[in-house]
Amino acid sequence: MFNVANTLVFIWLTRPLAWLVTRLAPDQPEVIPEGARPRFLSDAFLDTPAIALNSMAQEVARVGDDAAAIVRLPLSRPDAANLSSMRSGAKNLDRLHGAIVAYGRRLLSKKLTPRESAHLEALLSASDQLHAISDTASLNVRTILKRWRKRG
Repeated sequence: MFNVANTLVFIWLTRPLAWLVTRLAPDQPEVIPEGARPRFLSDAFLDTPAIALNSMAQEVARVGDDAAAIVRLPLSRPDAANLSSMRSGAKNLDRLHGAIVAYGRRLLSKKLTPRESAHLEALLSASDQLHAISDTASLNVRTILKRWRKRG
């Protein structure tokens, strides 16, 4: 009886509760910065693995360029603006790396030759390593610069 009574009471409150929840927490789409969006990856290429692998290679090259920029940025001028730029660059690189990995997973579901599979594995490995380098470098550079600032 208790459950039936609760059900009857809350059926009438469903609309007001839904209205309240949508007012308190409106749905907002995630804004992805331009640098974090893949430029060369397209689902249309997945049916032709050679083209898809080539587009992945171009994105991995972007990851390498971005990782190098992240490492060089604070060393040119160690100030708060450069540290902030380094953090946002690292977040963009994380998103780009995630897009490459997701694309690689979708490509894995296609029929690949052994050579294409090896190429895909090499690209994913390179992207992982470049991503790890940028993460390690940004963490270490931030730590070093904070210590440097404390010492004056």
